[in-house]
Amino acid sequence: MEKNHKKKLHTFLLEREKFGIKLGLKNISLLLNYLENPHKKFLSIHVAGSNGKGSVSNMLASILQECNLKVGLYTSPHLIDEKERIKINGKNISEKDFLKILENCKNLIQKINATYFETLTAIAFKHFANEKIDIAIIETGLGGRFDATNVVVPICSVITNISLEHTYILGNSLEKIAFEKSGIIKNGVDCVVGNIFIEAMKVIHKIATMKKSQIFIAKNICEIISHKVCFDKSIINIKSKFFDIKNINFPLFGKFQFENIQTVVSVCEIVRNKFNITSQKIKKGLEKVLPNTNFFGRLSVINRAPLIIFDVAHNVDAFQKLIFTIKNFFPKRGKIIFGIMEDKNYFHIISLLENLKIITYAVSPKTKRSLSSNYIRQICLSNNIKSFDCGTVKNGIEIALKNIEKDEYLLICGSFYVIEEAMKYFKTKYSFSYGTF
Repeated sequence: MEKNHKKKLHTFLLEREKFGIKLGLKNISLLLNYLENPHKKFLSIHVAGSNGKGSVSNMLASILQECNLKVGLYTSPHLIDEKERIKINGKNISEKDFLKILENCKNLIQKINATYFETLTAIAFKHFANEKIDIAIIETGLGGRFDATNVVVPICSVITNISLEHTYILGNSLEKIAFEKSGIIKNGVDCVVGNIFIEAMKVIHKIATMKKSQIFIAKNICEIISHKVCFDKSIINIKSKFFDIKNINFPLFGKFQFENIQTVVSVCEIVRNKFNITSQKIKKGLEKVLPNTNFFGRLSVINRAPLIIFDVAHNVDAFQKLIFTIKNFFPKRGKIIFGIMEDKNYFHIISLLENLKIITYAVSPKTKRSLSSNYIRQICLSNNIKSFDCGTVKNGIEIALKNIEKDEYLLICGSFYVIEEAMKYFKTKYSFSYGTF
């Protein structure tokens, strides 16, 4: 394929972003029908939730890889390149395969005004079918009921948790959001749920009953027997009905990951016979989740002197967990580079930063949805947070690094877009590939 033609195809794909978020299954059904319904040619596990669905999806993929399976993984958003969203056994879809599928259905995409996410979902499913994978772990993009991924009929559905997010689309209560998320529950398909508030749980149970789906509550299935949290890993012992796993050297930091592990092990209980999942394979999969999947951005330490931490938390629940972890396990002194999208609950999130009592460098990543750095600074000041308006992410990083002390940390957070630009900056300064530090 000629270089100029490749560039045109990439431009065409990026133009899909102008259609924004379009809830509904009509477009994706048309695309997949044109592509000979690839989503019906492989098994899947479907994962929804307000937070934790990325971690759960990557852990499941890693464990199933350790079972000698060919595992597709579809997640969102990406950090550097959209091909990161579509992986088989940890390897991104090739540029050649990506553009070939895009070229094949370009005319239909244009005709029906398919969105960016609908287009990527169709490409992912076609790629998985072409490569004859054994199973795919499919993460929803937004919500569940009308999410483009909700055309799959999985062998197990997963709802990690429910919190207030995307309220302008999903609804302004836990019950309404639970209704949208539980739209992924299919007739007669078992569903694992994580740590979910009782008002949301009532909605999930109601829908599961209607669909004759059995609900499995993760904390009732898998018990964290003991844990020891170290700086760059946790040592965990877990037990469930069929699994007893000791001394897991788990590389993802943060106690909130323990809830995700309980969810993952509960899913393994349900599908264990189909894939011959053993305690040893779960242990290996959890320990090797970073190299197996190239997972990144969840309290990821990219440098130790100075201590630089990336985290993609971007809603209230995730920020509460992030701040708890930072306060309890990292140095007391630090600085934050913070940017956020204007469609998030930024007033509440920024108010939470006051708990750290450190300087915030306000930034605006290069996207139309970004909240202005000047406005972030104003909100910080109204919450008694010392703040500086740095404009760009690059400028914020350079100012922060000039002023950071040896005993301080630098936390970069607030949005996938912030982390994306920070990664591009640091790749010129440090030699790293995410998932391997």
